[in-house]
Amino acid sequence: MSGILLFIKDHLALVMFHTLLLIAIVAYPPFSIFLALFGLAVQTIVEEFRKDKDINIYMFREKENNQDRKD
Repeated sequence: MSGILLFIKDHLALVMFHTLLLIAIVAYPPFSIFLALFGLAVQTIVEEFRKDKDINIYMFREKENNQDRKD
């Protein structure tokens, strides 16, 4: 896959939010403020979930590596 498609795949929530924000700015500018705040909240939640998931995967791999060393 090209770099742009990989970015979209990895950051789908971010891409969708900015697309909706652009549509809202064109369609109804006052609404875009609320949409921006909501989108930032969703983006923060998604990024925190991604961090937690990465930490859990790292801990699982570290545990497997330690077990392999003992054997």
